[in-house]
Amino acid sequence: PDSILWRSSYEPLRQRVEKLVEEERFHGAHGSAWARRLANGGATARGALADAIGAILPEVLQWFGPDSERSEALLGAGVVREAGSALRARFLDRAGAVLDLVDVEVPGEVDFSGFDEASRRSRTGGPDEETIRKIRGDRNRAFLMD
Repeated sequence: PDSILWRSSYEPLRQRVEKLVEEERFHGAHGSAWARRLANGGATARGALADAIGAILPEVLQWFGPDSERSEALLGAGVVREAGSALRARFLDRAGAVLDLVDVEVPGEVDFSGFDEASRRSRTGGPDEETIRKIRGDRNRAFLMD
């Protein structure tokens, strides 16, 4: 990718971004492989995968943000190269094969009514109680939010 940070002359930053991008590629490939495995693993696994993707997809689509004055300012300053709608379209293009495996319907419009542009999160709060239950323990304290 041709981002400002990727080309940074500040070597520690450039190295970390290179590593981050490499890790994200791995996560994407790993997630796609597991999605294919679950989608082909029988009706129960396929249904659970479809339910999980369907439940989280609306919030994931929010992450790219609305095409707003704030996003236009970021675009104009060169912080981002594309508006939220274009980034969402790229994401859906990449994720389309996985979504097609389980026939998840992509929402036509993204609802930003509960979205906080500053934090890039929905206003519904942090992780749900089940997620918190799963990560409790001394080894996982860093993942908890107050």
